[in-house]
Amino acid sequence: MSRVLARMPKEISSGFTPEQLGALDRALDFNNPIPHPVNLRVTLFGLFYFVVLAGPERRSPERRAEERERHPLRSWGNIALLTIVAILGVACGYTLRSLLLEG
Repeated sequence: MSRVLARMPKEISSGFTPEQLGALDRALDFNNPIPHPVNLRVTLFGLFYFVVLAGPERRSPERRAEERERHPLRSWGNIALLTIVAILGVACGYTLRSLLLEG
């Protein structure tokens, strides 16, 4: 809640009553009422973070379409990540195959 208030002009954020702040806090918390079954959050080398969330789809088709438009799958960051994961997957598969066939 403090992050939301910090982004507002002081003259507005200081004018909220305790009841209004409580209602705003409950409204903001409504977005995440149920925890995800898979919630993996990792910081890599203190520079980057990686998040994997998984669970039943609860978003409406309209919200999914809006989010696809705002965050397209085809971005340079996603392409780079998928390329790195593919290279690591092939390297691990080749290494495992070599170890299993050698022994």
